[in-house]
Amino acid sequence: MKEHNIKFAAIPTTAEVEAERERLAYRSRYARVLRSTIYALLVVAAVAVLLATLFLPVLQVSGDSMNPTLQDRDIIVLVKTDHMKTGDLCGFYWQNKLLLKRIIGLPGDIITLDEDGAVTVNGEVLDEPLTAEINGHTVSVKALLRDKNTLRVLYDVDHAQGLEPWDLVWSTANFTFIPTEESALDKRMYTVTNFGTGLCGGYAVGSFETRNATSESGILSCFVDIPLHSNPAKMRTLWIGDLNNYDAKASLKVELPDAAQPITIAADTSIAMKGGPWFHYDLTDEERKAFPDGTFNITAIRIEPLAVSIVGSDYESEPRNLSRYNVQGRVKLYRADGSEITYGWDGNFFQGQYSPTVLRVDSYDILDPEAVAWVEIDGERFEVE
Repeated sequence: MKEHNIKFAAIPTTAEVEAERERLAYRSRYARVLRSTIYALLVVAAVAVLLATLFLPVLQVSGDSMNPTLQDRDIIVLVKTDHMKTGDLCGFYWQNKLLLKRIIGLPGDIITLDEDGAVTVNGEVLDEPLTAEINGHTVSVKALLRDKNTLRVLYDVDHAQGLEPWDLVWSTANFTFIPTEESALDKRMYTVTNFGTGLCGGYAVGSFETRNATSESGILSCFVDIPLHSNPAKMRTLWIGDLNNYDAKASLKVELPDAAQPITIAADTSIAMKGGPWFHYDLTDEERKAFPDGTFNITAIRIEPLAVSIVGSDYESEPRNLSRYNVQGRVKLYRADGSEITYGWDGNFFQGQYSPTVLRVDSYDILDPEAVAWVEIDGERFEVE
């Protein structure tokens, strides 16, 4: 007869039974919590998808047509609404694509586009921000000012750390940079083809101490003077090249402002040109001794959009460098309310020309001749008639 070895398990203690019950209860609770969490996440995801589909679509921008407001690959949220106004951004479907554009007209508005590309809404020219993208920078035009033969463009450049104003070259026609053997050593050693009225490098706005410094946000404020030829068209296309990348190119379509008319103020006075405040502040005593005595007999002050000229005659002196003359310190312009109109470079000397009959100081500050009510020369007041 075969023997069977029977092993008897030890009867668990009360503590072991209690521990096993707690383990099984924990597993049950964990499973319930896990199922509840998954169900909650599914519900939240479903609600999010429903909201995103019906009310708040989340999109990624593709393309640069809305620069600088929207950049390529930006993530945006759209709000569905029937209440829109001019200037809002909106999305709409066209040929199975969702396009993002800015509203320029509402139902009932009349929008026209002329052959020069100017857009009008109800007979008024659309005032759009003038911006261009070039080599990773956004050029934003702040103001246009012109006299008869020159257009001055005041503009900002973003992400401008290390950028110099004259790195951006402007012209009135599409031009092409051609590198030379020296270009590898100096980016300004190039040839160019197909330019318009002349290539124009920019200048930085600001005092001499800060004019090449970018702001905390990386903005560099600049201006450029562009010669205008006899083309009577009001709409012009300006082309921009970047010396840091010869292949980079951008263009801006602008409407020329009307040329501000200069004014001439009669002034019968004389100024001694030897020493004193007439000389620029950086003239040393030794340099002053080298200048002969002289008198400038002033007959008029001419105020132009881009310059202030002292008209008269120079006696008992020789031609000299106008940069030594503190014109802004002695010839001051005032509005009717008594506030001063600065000119030059934030009220400091910018650049100028000298002749025996004219001291002319160029100004990057915007000058509105019609805003001038009177002129003071060494405290003597001359009214605008």
